[in-house]
Parts: sequence; C-alpha cells; structure tokens
Amino acid sequence: MYGSMRKMTSGLNDENTIHNVTEMLDEAQLEELPHWNTINDFLERLDPSELEDVIQKLVKYLLNMKVLQNGKVRNRYWEILIDGTRLFQIGEEDSDDNLFKVHKNKDGTIKWVEYYYYVVEAKILLPSDIVISILTEFCENDEDVNPYDDDKESQEKKKQDCELKAFYRMVEKLKKLFGNVRICIVMDSLYAGEPVIEICESNNWRYIIRFKEGSVKSIADGFNNAAQEKKGGYRVFTKHGGDKKYEYLNAYNYRGHYINIVRYTEEGQEYPFWYLTNLPINMKNCVDFVAYARDRWKIENQGFNIQKNHGYELKHKFSKNKQAIKNHYYLIQIAHAISQFFEKGLDILKELKMKIYEIHERIKHDFAYSLMSTHTVKRE
Repeated sequence: MYGSMRKMTSGLNDENTIHNVTEMLDEAQLEELPHWNTINDFLERLDPSELEDVIQKLVKYLLNMKVLQNGKVRNRYWEILIDGTRLFQIGEEDSDDNLFKVHKNKDGTIKWVEYYYYVVEAKILLPSDIVISILTEFCENDEDVNPYDDDKESQEKKKQDCELKAFYRMVEKLKKLFGNVRICIVMDSLYAGEPVIEICESNNWRYIIRFKEGSVKSIADGFNNAAQEKKGGYRVFTKHGGDKKYEYLNAYNYRGHYINIVRYTEEGQEYPFWYLTNLPINMKNCVDFVAYARDRWKIENQGFNIQKNHGYELKHKFSKNKQAIKNHYYLIQIAHAISQFFEKGLDILKELKMKIYEIHERIKHDFAYSLMSTHTVKRE
C-alpha cells in the first residue's frame, strides 16, 4: 500500500485517518499519527519475540477453528510448507552478522562482497490457498565469519549460516507450537537427506520432500532398478489418456529408514517430479498425494511473491537497525494473514472480481476519506 515509511507518514497523517485510527484504538482523540522515525524508534526497542508470540497465538486460534479443518492432508495432517528467501541487499557498513556472497576477479582476488538478509519460513496452508506464516528463522553468521579471511583452514571451520541450519533451529519451535497436533511438512530438494528424515521420524511428523534424481543418487538408482524389474513394491498407472504418469515404490530402505518414493511425469514437462514421503502410498491416493506435494509452490507464489511484489514491500529495507528489521518483517506477516482472510472471506469481493491491489487501494481510499464511528467499529 505504501512503498516506504516516509510515504506512509505523509499519506496517512490527515484529519480523517487520525479520526479513524482513534476510533479503532478506542483512545482519546489523537492530534496526529506517529512520525515514521517514532515508529522505527519503537521497533528498535521492541523485542521481536513479542510479535512472534502474536503470530503463534493467531496460529493456535486458527487450529481450533472447525471451518478450517477441511484443509488438512488426508483430513488428518496440517500442511506446513518450509522454504527460505532472500529479502534485500545491504551495504557492508550495515552488514553486522548477515550472510554474504563473495564475487571474485579471474585471478581469485575479491572484486566485491554482497551482503543480504535471508529468512527461513514455516507457513501453514489453509483452505482457499491461504498461506499463513507460523515461524520465522533469520539466518545470521557468527561474528568471526569473515569474507576477507584468507586462511583456507580457518574458512573451512567457520561456515556461514544457511537454510538447513536455520531449519534445524526451527525444529524445537515447531515441536513446542504443535505439540501432539498431527502435521505434514512439505519441503524442497535442499532437505532431501537422512538428517531431515530422522528429525521427522523422531517427532512423528509426516513429510513430503521434493528431490532431484542427481541429489540423492542411491534413492534414484533404487527406484529405477525396481521400475526396470517391475518388483519390490513398484507400481505404475496413468491418467488423462496417458498424459499423466504416476509411479511409486513403497518401503525403500534408505540407510535404515523405510521411505516411499513417488515419480510423477506429465506430458510436455521437461523432467519428472520426484518425492520422498512417509505417507502411505497406493493407487487410490497417489494422485491426491502429488497435488499435496505440489502445494509447496504456494509458499513462494501466495507467500513470498505476494509480499515482495504486491503491496507489502517485503524487499524494502524499512530500517538499518536489525531488531527493527525483524519487527517490520513480523508486522508484514501479520498484515498479510489478516488481508488473506479478508480477501478470501467476503463474497462481494468474489462477485466484483477485484484484484488484490485494487482491494487494498479501495481500503486505503476509504480509510482516508470515510469517517468511522463507534457503531462501525466492532469490539469484543
């Protein structure tokens, strides 16, 4: 809605908006809204765990809503999508403990160093393709990780933080948030390996992991051998006149872990899709399984892409302060969650066939030019 804090201050600080904010907050009449510097000063002091707690309370509330139960995988498991994304690039003077990429000249000398913010997200997928953030883990290096360190032995010992490490840290939070609630974690090929499979098994989580044929060669070879010999639990069938081919192999022994492997091929696609899972697979549920597996794209399309390119300005650096940056990130997640329920929940918006940015522009316009009253603001 607003591309920067400055634009928000100038765009909202008018008489009507101040009145509406006062009504919503049930406060004495405000003289003006806080300046963007004041907001940032507050966010620099606010512990990000406070906003993280708001998000987790929202998630727990959603889990108890019966109307959302039909969004579960096989009517049993909440679908949790895991993925990471880069937020924005920053200057070296503000780099602190951020991740970096070293760009070198042909002779091996450093040309320049690119510093950036990176987060790993766990989002829950609800009916109507609503994707809500439930946990965030920021990737941050130790203080002694230095891109200019010429000591190769030292560099090997001081590895950068990464998406996998962030996920391993997130595991304890997932356990605490969901407890005994049944969940199915959907991940991309980065997570295809024994450590992640062990974590899911030890926590009694279901998992669906996309993987590439070359990334876990022993699994691909085992599947291909079973397919060639037509044995060992291998099954194959087609749909839509043969345009869609489904193959699966149950109980493949991967380093002592019995996993199920699915390969899906669609006419005209460049390569097949491979998946690892501990969900039972048979001819009746394989088609639905592939649909669940392909839901992973929704964390990128309905999640990161919407927040970066459709009004939430996730790519914009609202502050130079690390704590404020994290708080801005959490506020965007909360705003996006509320907005999705609003967009998906009002039948009139479906009838009008309004685009998301048009809805937001209309809300912004009404907030600035229409006056609320105590009768139009519902309070619990």
